[in-house]
Amino acid sequence: MVATIGCGKKANTVVATTHRQPHSLRQNTFAVCVQCRICINTAGDGPFTCGEMADVLIKGGPHAAAALERMDCEELGDVLVDVGRKIGERMRAVFFIRTKGGEEAVAQLRRALRNKGDSVLLRHEIAYVLGQLQLPSAVPALSDVLQDVGDHPVVRHEAGEAIGAIGHTPSIDLLRGFCDDEQPEVSETCKIAVKRLAYLLEHPEKCQKHEGFCSVDPAPPFMPDEASTDVEDIVNTMLDESLPLFNRYQAMFTLRNMKSKDAVLGLARGLSDPSALFRHEVAYVLGQVADPAAVPALTACLKNDGEHGMVRHEAAEALGAVGTKECCELLREHCKDPDPLVSESCETALDSVEYWQEFEGVES
Repeated sequence: MVATIGCGKKANTVVATTHRQPHSLRQNTFAVCVQCRICINTAGDGPFTCGEMADVLIKGGPHAAAALERMDCEELGDVLVDVGRKIGERMRAVFFIRTKGGEEAVAQLRRALRNKGDSVLLRHEIAYVLGQLQLPSAVPALSDVLQDVGDHPVVRHEAGEAIGAIGHTPSIDLLRGFCDDEQPEVSETCKIAVKRLAYLLEHPEKCQKHEGFCSVDPAPPFMPDEASTDVEDIVNTMLDESLPLFNRYQAMFTLRNMKSKDAVLGLARGLSDPSALFRHEVAYVLGQVADPAAVPALTACLKNDGEHGMVRHEAAEALGAVGTKECCELLREHCKDPDPLVSESCETALDSVEYWQEFEGVES
């Protein structure tokens, strides 16, 4: 389809790839204008003007997302609080805000977090991103959520974890106060967060964002001098229920960083742990690695109606990260799941898969 759209300025272009990273321009491919993020057909010689008459990739996610990508934080905040929009669009807005960062991003995320009647999935993701931004200005809103025993435990859990991710050591007493919360998702999270803050005070250099996975983790991986480098030994540590959850999480993230098939299969064994919080973190980590070797275990998890919703939610998103045709078929089957946390996660996962596959010309 031919259209005139975009900023109208000449700009360099980047090719959308399976790695989701900018690469040099190639001919006869679709590319994204870095000025306004509009997809254009790059057949011919560059540089390209996205505002000229160009073949625009209209179909599917990329074009729809372009409007969001051009929004400022306040406009994205309006998308977040608009309950009439699709969950996939609102979830994507969360991460566009995360990309912008800064205090305005925190302000808009806090605005959306306040609505207790809104999607649990969305509010939980907002709390997560507030933690990842690591700005102390987010702590008051997160503390309010954690202290509200009438709020959903999954959102409260994420608020507690986010306070730990921010590294806000003055909040350690607040977190200790909820280590015996009636909701195990909350109490266990707060115990881990307290341990993280204490560890941070002693070893600040070991609690940095992991560059390979772009995440601030609830616990740092073991250093080479702290534990065995044998996969089976680390798996055994992860599965040892006599150890504090913080140490077991350290083993979990150590295995994630290995990224080997044996490490992935070892992680998958954690999906049988008695703790729903632990199982949910295992599913999240498997999504970060996105290795097809984990698909059978994640599939069993999503299909298990008796499993905790937060675990099935992470399993759904992990399957979306793998993104095979079989994974997508399973996600479609569960888009009408009676648990909104699960059904919305499946919708969001499919939205993400379709967004990237439109760029790559792959059928899901």
